[in-house]
Amino acid sequence: MGKVIRGLLLPFLILLIVLPVFLFSCSTSPYANLTNFSSGRGANLICFGDSLTAGEGAQPGTAYPDLLSGNVKFPVINAGVSGDTTRSALARLDRDIIDKNPRVVIIELGANDYLQSAGAAQTEDAAFDNLKQMVIDIQSAGALVVIADVFITADWSVRYKQLAKAYGCLYIPDALAGVMNDPAMMSDDGLHPNSFGYAKMAGNIMNVLQPMLKAMP
Repeated sequence: MGKVIRGLLLPFLILLIVLPVFLFSCSTSPYANLTNFSSGRGANLICFGDSLTAGEGAQPGTAYPDLLSGNVKFPVINAGVSGDTTRSALARLDRDIIDKNPRVVIIELGANDYLQSAGAAQTEDAAFDNLKQMVIDIQSAGALVVIADVFITADWSVRYKQLAKAYGCLYIPDALAGVMNDPAMMSDDGLHPNSFGYAKMAGNIMNVLQPMLKAMP
């Protein structure tokens, strides 16, 4: 009888040991808290931004979304518009994002808000209100949001990261790392990357984006 009881208890004890480990490993996945990571819908990866997304300053076909295309699991749409602020981008959100069947949306916006206002705090607050509304609307459409920080200022970077954390977005810190301070990476206007710079930008984004895409169901 004792052998029978021990035989029944052994699988139960093993389950008690293994199950918490399994649940812990799942709960600590780096992507477990991303909104719409496993439950999202849609078919396209859309890059939503300003001139840095549109590819200003470089040859056609060398913008960072062009370089992502063919290297990620979803078709890529470039929805970058030169000169866009968060306000003007929000106004075209339905047309350029929601109506395009998004599965993942990379938001790269804010630099023009800062430049046009000379860094006014009121404009910064309004920009992040606009960004928050974008995130809410995109997530409501079933897509996962990626926030690409281009390091406008340290304060803006803190707020990008806080926004990403609060709403379950993937955060890409300083997508322009290694670009802006290297003349070999910049176009003649001194404001935008050249083709080499956009290649570096695409690499910075892919380093964070690709592992998440590979893990995505």
